[in-house]
Amino acid sequence: MTDFTTICDNTLSVSFLRRTAGGDAIEIASALKRSERIAEDPAISSGYTVAEATFHLSKDSLETPPEVRDQLLDAQSKLWTITEVQTSEATERWICRVRCVTLTPATTETCQMQEYVYSKDADGATVRTTRNAWLGPVSITLAERRRENGRTLCCYNLAMLSDYATGVHHFFALDDGTVLRVSKSILQDPLTGLQVVEAVNH
Repeated sequence: MTDFTTICDNTLSVSFLRRTAGGDAIEIASALKRSERIAEDPAISSGYTVAEATFHLSKDSLETPPEVRDQLLDAQSKLWTITEVQTSEATERWICRVRCVTLTPATTETCQMQEYVYSKDADGATVRTTRNAWLGPVSITLAERRRENGRTLCCYNLAMLSDYATGVHHFFALDDGTVLRVSKSILQDPLTGLQVVEAVNH
């Protein structure tokens, strides 16, 4: 049988990461990437792009099969999340469909997400405090301005890569002092961690 590396003249090196088990990355020197395309949803002005592709990995490159949510890091620092795994018995390889989410640099800043915490004081009264929930890069794009109760509200789409569940009890503190309160969830991709929420100026 012809060797996998021999028949693939467009191979590349990638680092394989187990998403659930952790541990050190496994270097694969002869992965083949095919059919890369951009799959952005034009209905959402959200400051991110989604690329999809297919990676072929020879079976002798890993001791155990790849699984959904495992990841591949390529030489361009793109992190690809495996969304589907098929087996090709004829060519002795795993065929992995993958997805890579990239936040738009021009609209992205590091934000602190906070949440309300409710407790009781010594007299039994409800006390509301805030605590930091998550810190990371967030792409912020203006979606619309609307009038509500006599004031102008700016509605933003916030896109982030996080496994922390974001809901209406969260708000974001920006570097310029602006506070954006989450009003609804727009999109959640549990495989890549992509979340898009609508938030309004608080």
